[in-house]
Amino acid sequence: MMLKNKDKLFRKTRGWYIFSKVIHFYLRLFYKQIVVEGKELIPKGCPVIFAPNHQNALMDPLILHFGARMQTVFLARADIFKIPVLRDFFFWLKILPVFRIRDGIENLQNNDESFNIAVEVLEHGRSVGIFPEATHTNLRRLLPLKKGVPRLAFLAESKNNFSLGIKVIPVGIHYSNYEKMHSTVHIRFGEAIEVATFRDAWLQNQQKAMLLLRDEIGSRISDLAINIKDTHSYDTIFRASELLAKPLLLATGEKRVNQEKKFKSQRAITRILEQDKLTSIGQESSLFGKTEEFVTLLTKFKVGSLGMGIKPGVIRLTWFKIFLVLFVPVYLYGALNGIPKSFFLQLLLKKFKDRQFHSSIKYVWGMVVAPLFFVAQAALVWVLSGNALWALVYLLSIPIGVVFSKIYLIWIEKFISALRLVHLRLLKPQLFNRVLNSFHVVLEGLGKAYQKM
Repeated sequence: MMLKNKDKLFRKTRGWYIFSKVIHFYLRLFYKQIVVEGKELIPKGCPVIFAPNHQNALMDPLILHFGARMQTVFLARADIFKIPVLRDFFFWLKILPVFRIRDGIENLQNNDESFNIAVEVLEHGRSVGIFPEATHTNLRRLLPLKKGVPRLAFLAESKNNFSLGIKVIPVGIHYSNYEKMHSTVHIRFGEAIEVATFRDAWLQNQQKAMLLLRDEIGSRISDLAINIKDTHSYDTIFRASELLAKPLLLATGEKRVNQEKKFKSQRAITRILEQDKLTSIGQESSLFGKTEEFVTLLTKFKVGSLGMGIKPGVIRLTWFKIFLVLFVPVYLYGALNGIPKSFFLQLLLKKFKDRQFHSSIKYVWGMVVAPLFFVAQAALVWVLSGNALWALVYLLSIPIGVVFSKIYLIWIEKFISALRLVHLRLLKPQLFNRVLNSFHVVLEGLGKAYQKM
């Protein structure tokens, strides 16, 4: 690997700054909400290594850039560098390759160059990002950490007699949905870990020191993200945390529920249920058992969310239905205009079996390719109508309509879930009472455990 103009990695560059603004703009369009928590914990005036959990392929480094607002040099899996054009582009984006055994044993020696360049970045007081898990997962779970972060940190500090003052920043990234547009992403920066505090351990036993730092990073990330360790009951636990995070907060006296509070509630629910399952194995009357029954009931009746509450009001539902009916023409306008770009996008997505790449592909497609379709459609209108003004108005309306059509479908899902609960209450009151009682029993149990945390 021969990297030209590597000095650009050691300083802020105007081109990357301008491009980052474009990336951030499209991130705000792609996601309904981007919540950044703990940014004030990022130290200034010293080299930093960001260590985030890896949940969503390319979106993770982009979200970290958005949250930290630093021109961070990332070390990423080498297989994304296979295409020469993309390789040069990734280098320009300040991304360096890290080779794994699956990339060929003969390529492992190239890691030395990547790590040595990363050391130089740190020596210039800049920031580096490494995913400690070394791969992504489609579950809200922290995979076993590798030694990449400790290796880089100790390589740089030992070379400089532990005088650099490197700080490792654990980062938790959480997505409400990995693939869907208009979902929520939440990034949480944790307290900095000073590498110098492991100096004595390093001088005594280097391998032990690396393990100590790795385990400390893992513990911190686990506190910043949702980490469901129970593989057997993962679906039940995560589904319960999604459904009950907001109701739990309201039941415990919270009047205003924001994403920060909702995330902490969701994380608490996962921990409560995992612990309860461990301490009450096989007990159907346990909190976990009751929660599993509640989730099973909602799944049986195809209730996907409790966005309008466990007892949706008929009047509120009626007004929501009227609202949806009134905006059907806007939805159809956006959906029909999005067909050309969506058709080819779906063909592309089918080529990627790893669905964790789907949101990254959708994002890049929306930023680079979709505008070309919109321009082509507007040009066709211009040719057919001969009116440039109408073509311009049409061009401006297409992305608005397409985005609205995506949001509209989310509203429909929310409405249908609420409608099913109302129908159950009116047509099958005994079954609805069973669901309602199950909800209150679970919520009460979670509330008691939550108050003790």
